[in-house]
Amino acid sequence: MKEYSNIFIFLDSSFLGKLNIQNRGGEIMPTFVVLGKFTREGIAKIKESPKRLEASRQVTKSVGGKIKEFYYTMGQYDMVAIVEAPSNEAAMQALFTVGMAGAVKTETLVAIPAEEGVKIIKKLP
Repeated sequence: MKEYSNIFIFLDSSFLGKLNIQNRGGEIMPTFVVLGKFTREGIAKIKESPKRLEASRQVTKSVGGKIKEFYYTMGQYDMVAIVEAPSNEAAMQALFTVGMAGAVKTETLVAIPAEEGVKIIKKLP
């Protein structure tokens, strides 16, 4: 976990409160932290990155999700996104679609809101 700690210093401290996102039906939608690295092709065509980001937003929207926050970062990863999607499968579909373009490689973390994590911990023997 220590290797990820440097990533989050680039995020606004209020982002943690944004992980508890509801869909139109009032249900909590799964939230994902997506860590990205440019591929050789992606960095060679870096000026196309804003267009690729917009395309990624559209792909995510097409599966019922949304890129809530996006940051270019310095360090181990080149970008961090906070994404909501209606399911793990929808998130995977969007990530595979974006990955097929060949400009980025991603690592995805499922984000559990602190309140939910506390409930789980309280159930432990």
